[in-house]
Amino acid sequence: MGQFKGWRMPLTGSPADVVETPPQQPERHHDAVVDCALYIAGVRQPEQRTFAEMYEQAGETPDAFVWIGLHEPDEADFAAVASTFGLHPLAVEDALSPEQRPKIERYEDITFLAIRAASYVEHAELTETSEVIDTGSVRIFVAEKFVITVRHGAIGELRSVRADLEAHRKLLAQGPWAVVHAVYDRVVDVYLTIVAAIQRDLDHVEAKVFQRTAGIDIGHVYQLKRELVEFRSAVVPLQQPLAAILEGHLVQLPRRSAATSATSPTTTTASSTASTPTTT
Repeated sequence: MGQFKGWRMPLTGSPADVVETPPQQPERHHDAVVDCALYIAGVRQPEQRTFAEMYEQAGETPDAFVWIGLHEPDEADFAAVASTFGLHPLAVEDALSPEQRPKIERYEDITFLAIRAASYVEHAELTETSEVIDTGSVRIFVAEKFVITVRHGAIGELRSVRADLEAHRKLLAQGPWAVVHAVYDRVVDVYLTIVAAIQRDLDHVEAKVFQRTAGIDIGHVYQLKRELVEFRSAVVPLQQPLAAILEGHLVQLPRRSAATSATSPTTTTASSTASTPTTT
């Protein structure tokens, strides 16, 4: 069936003068900002203002920072955020990319981190097409006065992380790195839950293998192996970035303008360390 073309009859002239008008495109309604707040001494401020206004106040207020959370922003959604907080163009490109390996980089006073989130998918039984592991990604920009979290995929929701931190003001009062610590802690906790669930799947497969009456389809075993490889790809690369934080060896990249960001900057060892908050 051909595409319908809208048209209108002119007020004067013959039917041959009919003017075609293109069909109207639906407007795009998408708010990538999930939540945004100003925190002072660990307390969320109730005022509803723009993130630029919040960031300005944070810069003028001791023990204050802004936390803005986004979900799958596109380039247009993220442009104002990048401009307001002075984010490096290369880090912005990494933050918007759907696929990103775990990493940590330092752009002068701003640190960029990427972590793979994962979730165990419940299933009645293991088949050749069973989805056992679902993955997503969280990217984080952190500096003295702000933290920006960017999620990709349905996995790794952070509303509960924010709610938990807001309920523990002393922890949140330690600043933006307290948010980073909480996000990583939640993601790794889920890793441990997945490991326990996969172990149950392996025990079930092993039991079927040694049954005398009924065996197991080899396709089920390979499917589980494929899912384990996906989980491994999320977990193993995280070791190096975490070690860099603990040892104080952060990759530091010089901040450069968008016009000169096409060439990757030279990496050096960070001279300063980023400390994670202490929990009690």
